[in-house]
Amino acid sequence: MVDIHIRGPQDPGPAGNPFGSVIIYGLPDDAEFDAARAKTAAPRLYAVADTAATLVLMGALWQAGTTTPHLKLRGPQHGAPAIIYGIPDEHELAQRRAEARQLYGARTPLAYLIARTAADLIWLQVLWQTPP
Repeated sequence: MVDIHIRGPQDPGPAGNPFGSVIIYGLPDDAEFDAARAKTAAPRLYAVADTAATLVLMGALWQAGTTTPHLKLRGPQHGAPAIIYGIPDEHELAQRRAEARQLYGARTPLAYLIARTAADLIWLQVLWQTPP
């Protein structure tokens, strides 16, 4: 079963990508996440969550504000996985992933919501809820 999906700017329809970035989205799976990231070096946005409730939580965290560093790590709490959220920065993404693995171990699922703008955020939430 494929847990992680990729959409490119060329994909048509309401689930197409109006923002010109590659979108990596779906359910947490480290191996599939890494494979999807390896397929493209294009600018990427991310929406990876275990449940819709986690997706809503991530949206609230993102909207509460992102500052330097661009990406934040929130540890697992109240049944939600560890969350990496904020504004795209691939270097910081690698740092936050390494930090999460060091703090919470390799078996802890990681969820991601990485968007440039509030419009991206809303579109990513809709896309996550309507996978192919």
